[in-house]
Amino acid sequence: IYELNQSNAKNDIASLDRQNFWEKKAIVNPQTFVAERPNSVFLTTDEHASELLQQLPENFQIQQEVDFFLKPDRKLVLIGSENPAVADSDADQTTVR
Repeated sequence: IYELNQSNAKNDIASLDRQNFWEKKAIVNPQTFVAERPNSVFLTTDEHASELLQQLPENFQIQQEVDFFLKPDRKLVLIGSENPAVADSDADQTTVR
C-alpha cells in the first residue's frame, strides 16, 4: 500500500507519476491496531479468519458471516469485540494486512 508523499508532490498531475512521490505506507499488525483502537473491527474472508483471530485478544470473535459476492465457496467474515462500544463516526480507517 502506498500513499502520496505530499512534501514532495506538486499541484500538477504530472508530478504524481514521478518516482519518490509515492512512499510505502507502514503496515500495522493486528495487535498494534487493536491496542491503538480497542473498538476496531476487521473484515476478512473465511480463509483468513482463523489466522487473524489467533493474533487478536480473546474478547474478539466472529460477529457475522455472509456469502462473498460472486464467490459461492467463500464467506466474508466480520470480527470484533464481544462488547463493542458505539463506533465513532470520525474513526480512522486503516488497512491491515
